[in-house]
Amino acid sequence: MKHIRTTAALALLTALHPAAADEPNRFSLELLKQADKQHQGNICIAPCSAAAPLLILEKGAAGATRQQIADTLGGTKPWLPSLRQQKGNSLQTAQIYVDASFPLKQGFRNAWPKQTLISLDIRNAPDKARTAINNYIRTSTSDAIRELLPPDSVSGNTAFIAVSALRYRSHWLTPFAKHYTVPRPFTLPSGTTKTVPTMHKVASFNYVIDPQYSAVELPYRTPPESSAQAPGSMIAILPPEGTAIENFISTLTPETIADMRKKLAASQNGRNLRDIVLAIPKFTISSTFDLSKALPAMGMPNAFQDTADFSGISPTPGLKINGFHHQCNIAIDEKGTVVTAASSADAPFGAPPRLDFKLNRPFLWLIVPNSPDPATPILILGIVREP
Repeated sequence: MKHIRTTAALALLTALHPAAADEPNRFSLELLKQADKQHQGNICIAPCSAAAPLLILEKGAAGATRQQIADTLGGTKPWLPSLRQQKGNSLQTAQIYVDASFPLKQGFRNAWPKQTLISLDIRNAPDKARTAINNYIRTSTSDAIRELLPPDSVSGNTAFIAVSALRYRSHWLTPFAKHYTVPRPFTLPSGTTKTVPTMHKVASFNYVIDPQYSAVELPYRTPPESSAQAPGSMIAILPPEGTAIENFISTLTPETIADMRKKLAASQNGRNLRDIVLAIPKFTISSTFDLSKALPAMGMPNAFQDTADFSGISPTPGLKINGFHHQCNIAIDEKGTVVTAASSADAPFGAPPRLDFKLNRPFLWLIVPNSPDPATPILILGIVREP
C-alpha cells in the first residue's frame, strides 16, 4: 500500500479572489471545531493553508473521493492562492514531493509548474527525505517552523507528499505603547485567575456588543512594499459571560461571522466609532495537528481509506492519505502580529473612558482581510484559553 502524506505550515494568506457566499467560513469553522475536540487549549489554525494541499489532491482524485474533497473545501477553493511566491508580507509556497520510483500520470504532472514537483528518494531514504522537506518548510517560514514532519512520519511506503507553507507578519495600524503593558488577571477555564502581561490602549475601534457575543476589531497597517494588498485586521470575540468557550465555538455559524463583520463595517462606515479602553493579553501560540482525524469527520473519509481513488495522480493502485500535518504559530505583542502560517488615535489615559473592553477570559480571534463582502474567508483563527 502506497501512502500520500500532506503537510501544511503557516502563516497568513491574503485572499485576492471573489467570495463564494459564506462557504469559505463553513470550512474554517468546522476545522476549528474539530481541532478544538482534539486539543482544548490554545489553538492557532490557518484554514487556507490547510486547504492548499487538499486542492492538489482533489486534482488527482476521482469518483466519490474527489467529490468528498470538493464538498469539504466548498467555497474555499476560489480563494486559494496560486502556487507561487507573492510579494509583500504574505509568502505562500507549495511543493509536491514524489518518490523517484513512483510513476505520475502525465496529465497530473502537466497541471503543475515544474518547480512545484520535486523528486526524492523517499522509498530508500525516508528520513533523509523528511529532513529535506522540513528544511524547506523551515526556510519558507523564516525558521519559525523547524520540524513540521515529526520523526517516523515518513516511511518507505510514502509515495507522495504535498506541502503548503505560508508566513505573515503585520503591524498594528497604531502600536500599543509598551509602558501601558502591565500585569493583569486573566480568568482561566477552570475559574482560577492567572496574572499575565496585558496591553492597553485608549482609542476608537469598531466594536459590537450583542447578546450572543462582544467583538472588537484591531486593524493592521499596509506596508509600502505591498501597497496593492488591502490591510487586514484582527477581530477578538468574547462569548457571553458564563458561557464556556468550547460551547460558544460549537454554536458558531458562517452566518454569525458574516453578521458580525457587517456590524463592525457598519460601525466604521457610519463613523459610529467609540473610544474604548481596550485590554488584550500578549500571547504566543504554537499548534500542531494531524488533520487525518478532523478531515474525515468533516465529510471526506474516503481519501484516508483503502477505497480511496487517486487514479488521476498515478496508475499505481492503492493510494491513500495516511497523514495530514498542520502547524500554525502566532505571536501578538505591542507592535503587531507574526504568524508562521479602525483607524485609531491614541488618547491619554486621563481621558474619560466611554467603554471598557477587557479580553480577560477565554476568547476567539480571527484575522480577516479588509473587504466590503463580509463573507470573505477567515484567513487564520484560534482560541486563547491561557495566555
